[in-house]
Amino acid sequence: MKLAGIIAEYDPFHNGHAWQLAQARALGAERVAVAMSCGLTQRGALPLLPERVKLALPGQGALWESCQTLADTLGVASRVFFPGQAEDMPVWYAAADAAVSASRSEGLPFNIMEAMYCHLPVVASSVKGHTDLLRDGETGLLYPYGDEAAFAAQVRRMLDAPTETAARVERARQAVEQYALAAVLPQVMAAYLSAVPPAQ
Repeated sequence: MKLAGIIAEYDPFHNGHAWQLAQARALGAERVAVAMSCGLTQRGALPLLPERVKLALPGQGALWESCQTLADTLGVASRVFFPGQAEDMPVWYAAADAAVSASRSEGLPFNIMEAMYCHLPVVASSVKGHTDLLRDGETGLLYPYGDEAAFAAQVRRMLDAPTETAARVERARQAVEQYALAAVLPQVMAAYLSAVPPAQ
């Protein structure tokens, strides 16, 4: 029996959040392309993108200060938001127009699964984990890891073709349902129970 090795809990994302929640975090009043990062973004990609593209990096870790310094160095500090530790990620998914990931390696990334579930278009590095979840051009857009120009090109493709992007988002939302708790838990329980010897 083939089972999904990851179970995702999507219930926290059922309530929905208004754009006003994003405004409270200084993302701006206009509904423009605000990219919510699912991982450390490509180092020099943001300067290659239109000014209306902004980046939110919720969370806080060992590279937090380094990322802030990098944004200053690249001259994009006004377009990058560092809210710190995020307790309510559905707010940020609701605030975002897209999710991006520049990871060097992944398992099966929950952040990408959650973005897909929340109807966000995804641009991600073509590495194991991302490629397990996303079919390039079908359910997401992939680019070679470390290629800043290719990353920027895929983001522009996403922005410039809204009809194509919307269709891709819908396919992604359907594809990620297979990892939902309600879909996977019965399979897992059945597999465990089938391995238990019947009571004598």
